[in-house]
Amino acid sequence: MIISVRRWKEWIKFFVLFVLFTTLLYLVMSFLMPLLQPDDEYKEPLGGAVKVIVMDLEIPKQEITFSREVWERVKLFYQQGE
Repeated sequence: MIISVRRWKEWIKFFVLFVLFTTLLYLVMSFLMPLLQPDDEYKEPLGGAVKVIVMDLEIPKQEITFSREVWERVKLFYQQGE
């Protein structure tokens, strides 16, 4: 078996360049990742923002039977065409 020094040098050069470029790509991607991520939709708005919806935990319950509620939902579903 013949061991070629030239071939080993080429493989080592390839491996070093591969690791170098892979590391460089990782660093570029980690730098750009915060710029590409969407904003957090649940964070508190800044400036003169106005809250549009008031969530009421105390919703009065109506005396609607289950079958009537289902029928109303089905009618609404077909009216909207969804």
